[in-house]
Amino acid sequence: MTFRDTTPKGRGRTRTDGSAEKGDSDLFYSPRSGTRAQILRDIGRGRVCPLVDVLFKFLFGRPDRSELFLDLLNALVFPDGERAFSSVSFINNELSPLRSSGKGSRLDIAARLDGELVNLEVQVRPDPDYLKRTLYYWSLLYSATLERGADYTETVRTISLNLLDFELFPEERECRNSYSIRNDASGRRLCEDLQIVYFELPKDRMERRAGRRPRNKLERWLGYLDGMRGDEMGRIAEEEPRIGEALLLEREFFQDRDQRLAYIVDLMNHWDEGRYRERLEAAALAKGRAEGEAKGRADTARRMLSHGLSPEQIAEYTGLSPDEIEALRNARP
Repeated sequence: MTFRDTTPKGRGRTRTDGSAEKGDSDLFYSPRSGTRAQILRDIGRGRVCPLVDVLFKFLFGRPDRSELFLDLLNALVFPDGERAFSSVSFINNELSPLRSSGKGSRLDIAARLDGELVNLEVQVRPDPDYLKRTLYYWSLLYSATLERGADYTETVRTISLNLLDFELFPEERECRNSYSIRNDASGRRLCEDLQIVYFELPKDRMERRAGRRPRNKLERWLGYLDGMRGDEMGRIAEEEPRIGEALLLEREFFQDRDQRLAYIVDLMNHWDEGRYRERLEAAALAKGRAEGEAKGRADTARRMLSHGLSPEQIAEYTGLSPDEIEALRNARP
């Protein structure tokens, strides 16, 4: 089957809000804001964001999409093709808390692949607490593998994959950053059970804008998920049949009026400026309070040191550790 992309072509620059004007429109689609009318115009031009929750789950989160999901997962987990999952079954994405008063969670997509557990999350908007949320989701999924009375040897490798339309690690150059538990000194891995991988699409986008063409299955999938379209995507769809399938399913999705409306509402909710600013302000306030409290404890400890109190007394009163108190003592003029 020959796949032809009918997206209008053009030339221009990237707008200050981060979305693409005509020159970059074939390379990515990352709307930073927009009215319902603007989103509808974009849909009509084939400019859509596959990371929007309702569309992403339509494409990859249904049992009849298992082969499509498997192809994407293999690209994300094994970018060098060193392994490949061969079977997938979707599991309940509602995770109960570990105690009655704890916080439960709803994962985007959770699945068991060849006995291993995978959670695939998508995040369009920057979130100040995303790192901690990732760890919490991973811990709930990992702990859910054991039934009452089971042996700890029955825990299974659990992988968290995170597709992000923002930069989470500005100090890292690569788009794909994988984390595990390792010895601080030797770097040796503690065990294989934990892997958390982040994909920062803006970094891959910058490479494409600099002229780099997708070189492997991972980069081709990331290009699709980043809204890449045009002639290059047409060539990719012919080379990667599963990506061509995703493009056809995408068109099917938008032919349904209710699904189209759900996409618009979902996208507009992602970019609700008021709620987003409130979360950022709350995070900044919490950080300021924590820093203020830490400074207050340090100032108190310095005064107590100047009056000759013992480290044990200072630790009991301020809550600082012996090492922190010793560092304050050494820093005194």
